[in-house]
Amino acid sequence: MTEEISIQRHKCRVCGTAFDFNEDETIYEDLCSRCAERKFPLAFAVRKRIQESCGIVAAREVFTEKHDGCLPNSMIGEDLMGDIMTLFKAIGHVVAEAAGLPEEQHTVIVEPSYEDTTWWMITKDPPKTGLPRAAESQIVLFDYTKAWHLGGNLAEDQVEEMLEGWKETIVKSTRDVRLVEDAVQLLKSAKLSLLS
Repeated sequence: MTEEISIQRHKCRVCGTAFDFNEDETIYEDLCSRCAERKFPLAFAVRKRIQESCGIVAAREVFTEKHDGCLPNSMIGEDLMGDIMTLFKAIGHVVAEAAGLPEEQHTVIVEPSYEDTTWWMITKDPPKTGLPRAAESQIVLFDYTKAWHLGGNLAEDQVEEMLEGWKETIVKSTRDVRLVEDAVQLLKSAKLSLLS
């Protein structure tokens, strides 16, 4: 016996057209995928990455649904630290690519915490050389936040604005070495080695 997939007709709140809402595949109930991608490109891209690794329910709940802990229950598996890393890496890859750094040209490094602050950074990696990549990488984003600040009843435009801010920091960092030096100073003052 096969399970029946529930597909319902929903109306997009932006363009007004009807679309098929498939509870096993569709992220938004009130936005068609075309409008979601156009109106909230970064949030939509992060949700798609979360969907690939954690499933559709996690993709729906990750930013805008209220949850008790640092992640929605739908994202939590046997390794909570790994799950937090999954969230931050999804965000990091999306904002770096949106800033013009393809996946093969950047690295996302995460020091996760479920009790306190998660530290994370994105490096712009050099072309292949004889030196270890980390030795020549440029820090283009260094940030820290509590994982539970990334969710819990945020509006989709707030999520997009947050992601856009990180993207803009990367764009500026690739143009302004001073920002990179500031990030290194922040890392030193934190007395925490993210590379260990």
